[in-house]
Amino acid sequence: MKILIAINKGISFVPFQYIVSVLKGKGHHVDIVVYPKMKRYCTAEWLYLKLENIYLQKIRREIDTVFSSYKNYTQPLEFLPYIKKDTVYDYIVNFCDSFPDDIKQIESNHKWFISNYYDKRCYGIDTVAFVMKNIGVTPLYILEASDNTVVYYSESLTSFPLIERNNTALLCKAINVIVRCISKYNSLQNSFPVCHPMLRKSEKLHVNWRIVALHLVRIFYQKLKNIIMVEQYSILIGENIKTLPPNPNLLKVISPPNDRHWVDPCIIEHEGMNYLFVEELMFAEKKGVIRCMAFKGLNNIDEGKIVLDKPYHLSFPFVFKYNDKYYMLAETRQNRSIELYESIEFPNKWTKKKTFMKDVEAVDSFVVQKNDKWWLFTNIAAGPGVSCNDELHVFYADDPVNGKWVAHPLNPVVGGAGSSRNAGKLFEHEGRLYRPSQMCVGHYGFGININEVIKLNVNEYEERCVHQIIPSRTDKFFNIHTMNWGGKYVALDGKSILRKNFKTLLPNVIHYCL
Repeated sequence: MKILIAINKGISFVPFQYIVSVLKGKGHHVDIVVYPKMKRYCTAEWLYLKLENIYLQKIRREIDTVFSSYKNYTQPLEFLPYIKKDTVYDYIVNFCDSFPDDIKQIESNHKWFISNYYDKRCYGIDTVAFVMKNIGVTPLYILEASDNTVVYYSESLTSFPLIERNNTALLCKAINVIVRCISKYNSLQNSFPVCHPMLRKSEKLHVNWRIVALHLVRIFYQKLKNIIMVEQYSILIGENIKTLPPNPNLLKVISPPNDRHWVDPCIIEHEGMNYLFVEELMFAEKKGVIRCMAFKGLNNIDEGKIVLDKPYHLSFPFVFKYNDKYYMLAETRQNRSIELYESIEFPNKWTKKKTFMKDVEAVDSFVVQKNDKWWLFTNIAAGPGVSCNDELHVFYADDPVNGKWVAHPLNPVVGGAGSSRNAGKLFEHEGRLYRPSQMCVGHYGFGININEVIKLNVNEYEERCVHQIIPSRTDKFFNIHTMNWGGKYVALDGKSILRKNFKTLLPNVIHYCL
């Protein structure tokens, strides 16, 4: 298969070394050509980007390091001096901010271009408009040039306020996704399944000094808030909740000591006792461990003890029972794996049973038994430098401990930061199956979607959002990002302001600076 990749001059070439290396490793012939950059910015916008690049010179080096250390990276790029008009390519992938005339004249089965908009007049990745207006998410389209058919669509959480970081992150995502799209699009005979996009027509944003000034004010406010405010996650728990969704303001609050978070609750009922597993993250150490608290009623929940600690970060504990034994999945993204732990002495002693997957950046994994299969739901980054918030993957097996996990043919079954990342395990309510997901728009942990699972089998997956939990300014908590049901109890986590007064200003300044 012959593939042509067009890029702009001045862009970092290291990520493209990765894509060329991977495609050549799959037996494809790959050519790459460089064009001058066409996009022009107004004076205020250009000055802002220059200042940001000076401030964030390390970003491109970080991304280059990620790709250059990846196992598929091999050799430098070889660029075409010119394009032969008589060459027929199976795929032409345009990363430029325009569609070059000589590429338009080349025959190809598919001409794809990358864009932030569902509009064939808008090419390339440009997050200036989205970051300046601070809408929370930045879309990414891979479109057919002929008729604007959506080959791939997803949304990423905007890293406010860093425009260059958003551009680089979207570039990394597009590069990783292109490898998957070419393989999958061809094998499925041009019926590649994509997530339903929220179509964004191009919007003209005249960036002027006023918009840049307001953006700088927002940056200053964010930095000041980080100094004088300390935010903390607590656990919210309720009993015999009949309504869906549960109201966080009516639940009992279990607050940790002032030096840590308690987050990602999971409830298990065992021999007449309830056990609440949470991630505990100390502010000073910035590394998560798993804590377990025992309780019979909401009025006697103890502080429990740490039951799992590793040299790397642990979070999102998910505990389940299989063949009279308890097992735990804990997020081990920092170790680039999905690990399964077995209980030796429930709930206090755990040992590693096996590794489900290696060399993956996966978060918030859980398993569930439905339709005569065990299903693994997990959020996996599309590749180096890509966020884990953007894609939900599903695998199935006959045995959750010793079986082989088979990837669902529609993976990723859900795309976009708005509803992909798991916010808890699947649960049933009034005979219907639901999946809670994180709403990573605006900022991480903005709220929770409750999605009804309509189809779940080895060939199909479909869900639709039926409820949302979005905290308001009058609520006790301004972030809700996990919800798990266990027996007659439901547990959520919520972020609030721990302290906000000038007596603690100096310690906060020291903590922020360190």
